[in-house]
Amino acid sequence: MNITIGVTTYNRPDYVKKMGQSLYASRGLARCHIRVYDDCSSEFAIEDLRNFFPGAKEITRRERNLGSDQNIRQMFVDFLRTGDDLLVAADSDLLFRPDWIDFVLENFQYSDGMLGLYNSILHLPGKEVLINGKEFIEKRHTGSAGVVMSKEIVRKIVENIPPMGGYDWAWSKYLRKSGVRLLVSKQSYVQHIGLHGYNCDGFKTTEFGLYFYPGNATNEQFLIEFFQEFIIGVSQLVREETLDIKLGKVTVSPVKVLKRTRKSIKRLLKRRLKKPLKKLKRRLVKKSVMTLKARISRPK
Repeated sequence: MNITIGVTTYNRPDYVKKMGQSLYASRGLARCHIRVYDDCSSEFAIEDLRNFFPGAKEITRRERNLGSDQNIRQMFVDFLRTGDDLLVAADSDLLFRPDWIDFVLENFQYSDGMLGLYNSILHLPGKEVLINGKEFIEKRHTGSAGVVMSKEIVRKIVENIPPMGGYDWAWSKYLRKSGVRLLVSKQSYVQHIGLHGYNCDGFKTTEFGLYFYPGNATNEQFLIEFFQEFIIGVSQLVREETLDIKLGKVTVSPVKVLKRTRKSIKRLLKRRLKKPLKKLKRRLVKKSVMTLKARISRPK
């Protein structure tokens, strides 16, 4: 079984370099063909990609920037021209558990031609199933990152889903309706470390895979750097009062809500205290005046 690891890249050279280092620490990589599809990056040259992915079977640079969804679709089209059997869709900001290839070879046969290696916190949980002694989740949607597909499934997607925004949402829905289970391993075998990207705005929306085991010192170090960057970023957002939360169609800033609530409570307390104080003042003044008048009118 021949495997293509399709890597879509666009700028962010630090992430791409880390991704390459993690990928090349994978066991069994010799049986895979790495094919890189760069979306006309401006922050590095094609020579840098050759350094990041030495021995890559193919490195393609788009003549113009297609955008993430279109670049992924074009990767699907390009894969159909190869002689390989499986496509592993890999974003440029992923870490790889060292034994992920072993897991694919052991379990892909039990799927419907689609197997996800990334259990994202942003994708709604689904039904848990036990297959080949491993825990999987049957989801309603999965992004492209860390998805393993047969050539037949890729061909169905290309032939039935036209280029569009939200391409992964569209093919997820199409596959479900076609009776294909979207099986994702409960333990993430790839991990997302890109805080800034197409689907992440830094810290308000952050992708992360559940139950990921680093498996080597390289992945551990990159995860430490990820969490440090994340914590620093969140702290900065709190200071700037820009840490917003999306509730349906409404965006709410908890920091601003707390500040406004505190101000409202202060105003309310002032109002409630003000009236009794005024009454007390009037009573005291009235009592003093009455006492003074009584003393003046009292006969000597």
